[in-house]
Amino acid sequence: IGSLKGLEALNLNDNQLTELPIGIGNLASLEWLNLSNNPLTVVPKEIFNLPSSCSINLTACQPISIDELYKLRATLTEEDHKAPQLLFELTISELLS
Repeated sequence: IGSLKGLEALNLNDNQLTELPIGIGNLASLEWLNLSNNPLTVVPKEIFNLPSSCSINLTACQPISIDELYKLRATLTEEDHKAPQLLFELTISELLS
């Protein structure tokens, strides 16, 4: 997947992915990445290589914990102003757990 240098949008939602495809961080033109509703176990640091204009939707990616998502977003915000934007929504049950 990393060889698709001109790819601007990638919708991988609801694919039962537990990890991201190798080379995902090489998508230099990516503006939108939808990973929602996948049972991702980790979000690799390789996504830090995506363009700062890229929006990454991680809504309902369980079993990634809410704390891990907040830590990842904080790391992206504080350490690298050129990092992609992480988007995620929390359900009431996730907030209460």
